Amino acid sequence: LKPSNVLVSEVDQKPVPKIIDFGLAKATGPRLSQATVYTEAGGVVGTPDYMSPEQANGSERNIDTRTDVYSLGVILYELLVGVLPFSSQGGGLTPSILEKLRADEPTLPSSKIKALGEASEESAEKRQEEPKSLRRHLRGELDWIAMKALEHDRSRRYGSPSELAADIQRYLNDEPVLAG
Repeated sequence: LKPSNVLVSEVDQKPVPKIIDFGLAKATGPRLSQATVYTEAGGVVGTPDYMSPEQANGSERNIDTRTDVYSLGVILYELLVGVLPFSSQGGGLTPSILEKLRADEPTLPSSKIKALGEASEESAEKRQEEPKSLRRHLRGELDWIAMKALEHDRSRRYGSPSELAADIQRYLNDEPVLAG
């Protein structure tokens, strides 16, 4: 998942996201024809900026829906902060970006805003805030939600996009979030 593959339409005056590209979708049923094409084992495919640590590991064969949760976490992080937690800077699937994805933990969104320096002003302005107030709004529950979605250990990540969405809804309803 990446932003260019998510279309938001309006249904009954409410925004409804729709996935519009399943380029790396995994079949869960029997083959439909003899011409079914498979990705080579050990190959790494995808957009590195939105790739989960397990996806960056070419030997990992047990990719599941939690990799989509990670990608949604990257999108959430980008929406909150205005930048990606890790960026390949258009360099593609290089060994260094794959190693960074496998080994490095992302910075808390509130800390990333502070680390952006002058660039944080642009990010904050797009969110109609000052950098300090944006950091304050991100600190705590929004940090926790983003970091749980971006957890390297899949067993500690949200188990499904619905669980992530439910925690975001709890935040919006001023209810305690599970990520805490």
